[in-house]
Amino acid sequence: MPKPALPLDVCLEIIDACADLDGRCTLVTLRACALTCSAWLHRSRYHIYKTVRLDEPSEERRQLFFRTIVQSPALGALVKEIYVYLWEENALWTTSEADTPTLFPEDVFRNLSSLRSLDLELKTLSIAGCFFDDLRDLIHFLEHFAELEVLVLRVIYWINPFILHDTSRVLPSFCQNLRRLELAENVIDDPLLHVMPATIETLTIGPRDSMREDDDPPESYEGLARFLDLRSLTLRTQLQDDTQWFMEALSFARCTKLETLCLTYWGGLNPVEEGRLRTQAPRLRKILEREPFVNLTNVRISVDSMSDQDVDARCRYIQDCITSAFRPGPDSTDRSRYVLEVKVTVRSLAQNGIRVSTATV
Repeated sequence: MPKPALPLDVCLEIIDACADLDGRCTLVTLRACALTCSAWLHRSRYHIYKTVRLDEPSEERRQLFFRTIVQSPALGALVKEIYVYLWEENALWTTSEADTPTLFPEDVFRNLSSLRSLDLELKTLSIAGCFFDDLRDLIHFLEHFAELEVLVLRVIYWINPFILHDTSRVLPSFCQNLRRLELAENVIDDPLLHVMPATIETLTIGPRDSMREDDDPPESYEGLARFLDLRSLTLRTQLQDDTQWFMEALSFARCTKLETLCLTYWGGLNPVEEGRLRTQAPRLRKILEREPFVNLTNVRISVDSMSDQDVDARCRYIQDCITSAFRPGPDSTDRSRYVLEVKVTVRSLAQNGIRVSTATV
């Protein structure tokens, strides 16, 4: 007695229906269909490769897909759409044009003859050492990354720095998921602060660009007043730079939800720099007494220094200097509730070693 069998067109409709299911089990089902018989193979492969989602943080799966396409051009011809989800920083990274083919090798693209869409969904994006015509040019670039949660802009230069404040084209949806922003060594940060979403919770600024020229527009940190939801603010500077910009930046802050403030100094802490810190500390304490900082719980001060002297002794000296400078005196009216943490890192020029000392006041 012959075995009952469904007509082939009905079987193909079943495979099509399996492809319409939601969830990861769809791919497992389609693979099982492909192994059923040769008549089912082509239709199953069509659905398996039509839309490829490389959504795992592991590099292994992406490389496996690349090898498959290089070895089987017929499978590459089935690919219509590729979605690449990059969750971690440096998940997709290149330092030069010569390295670019390793990201998506040329021989892979050669076999993707039917590809219509390549979608890169990034959560973290770091841009360093780039020139943009103006602020609108940068905004237009970032609009392609709607899912960004972390953005680092480092050593950004402007070809037309005097037309940076045109924010008329910024849509309300611009980078609406962004929660962490880091600005470092850029020529002028304030325009960036004026266009980034005000819902950012973690913000890092500095160090400032050491190559600023006299004809560059003056720097300002007025844009800090927009970020009312900040939970953590970090300011970083070189001690040989004008550290007064710390006070200017904090004077614009209006973030009543701020819990952690980090001040990071890099330098040798010579007598001139030590004098700056001792002069600056009371003014900083005065600013932190104001209303925007009522919920501040931690103030962390870090000094990263190098020395050819006794590392332990130098570390203790810097720690004592910072602690005494930022501790309120007996006649001070400062009644702040935050905890002051001082961290000193001294790197030896004469020895192979690093000494780290931490104190909580």
